[in-house]
Amino acid sequence: MTLSVFPVLPGLTYTLLKTPEFNTLDMKAPNGYEVRIAQSLNPIWHYELVFDFLHDFFWGNFTSVSELRTLMGFFNAQSGMAGSFLFTDTDDYSVGPALSTNAWKALTYYPVGFGILDAANHWQKVTAITTGQTGATIPTFNDSGSTTADAGVTWTDQGAYTSAGFPNCPLAQLQLVNDGAGNYYSPIQRTFDGNFYEDITDLNGAITVYANGVLQTSGGGSPNYSVMGPGLALPGASYMGMYLKWTAPPTGPITAAFNFYFRVRFDTDSQDFERFLGVGYSASGNIPGQVGGYSTIGGSESVNGQGYLKLVTARPTPL
Repeated sequence: MTLSVFPVLPGLTYTLLKTPEFNTLDMKAPNGYEVRIAQSLNPIWHYELVFDFLHDFFWGNFTSVSELRTLMGFFNAQSGMAGSFLFTDTDDYSVGPALSTNAWKALTYYPVGFGILDAANHWQKVTAITTGQTGATIPTFNDSGSTTADAGVTWTDQGAYTSAGFPNCPLAQLQLVNDGAGNYYSPIQRTFDGNFYEDITDLNGAITVYANGVLQTSGGGSPNYSVMGPGLALPGASYMGMYLKWTAPPTGPITAAFNFYFRVRFDTDSQDFERFLGVGYSASGNIPGQVGGYSTIGGSESVNGQGYLKLVTARPTPL
């Protein structure tokens, strides 16, 4: 089933509250010792949106739907909290680049694992940092497999870049797992810091994949992988989101670039839309009895109502 996409409306404003939630069993002994058992691998995300204004008059001689009616109609189409839909978090919607060929930059912060291409077309990887900031002038890079000191950064030569090599974006790296029977998979995930990986349930467009810096394909006569899911169960592990199924074991590391949605639902079965200003139509093209205006959900003109439009993660049904 194809899910609807939450409408993009100009009245959405700040503050936007975004909260990850986990489910942990906590058992405490009389002496204060606790046993905590995690019940979820992926967080439940909560969003609280504020719409400062929603126009409720028509443009183009009444041929377009107003913003208020668009949002109200979308809420009703989902039957409140019953339906799932796709939401773009404009601050958090992409992973990548999977392979970047950026050059060195002065006074720039690089964390461990990132890299650049030097003037000799060699990969230089950050292997250690103090401040993590490069110097004011470009260093003379070692291109013989050794290290280069660069103010608060230490670079290590990874060799010449041809059609394969060191993909220099560890935050775009995917895991490579197998089922013990010769089948290899890469769960499509995102990470903030390289420590925690979160399953992606819905892609927004195509995915670009590299194996050890070589572009991989999913179409044509001999594809390298297929995009499948959501849901992958392996011996000793399971993944909730989309995944790549490899036709042959790839050479890692695997990196990918893609945009994604959050799959959510409305948090409640009711929603306030507060009118704060009425506007009469002009005589030209007016529909008798129609009065437009502006409404808000928790905006600066809000007086009554609950104050937010709330969204919460909706889990997909595994395939």
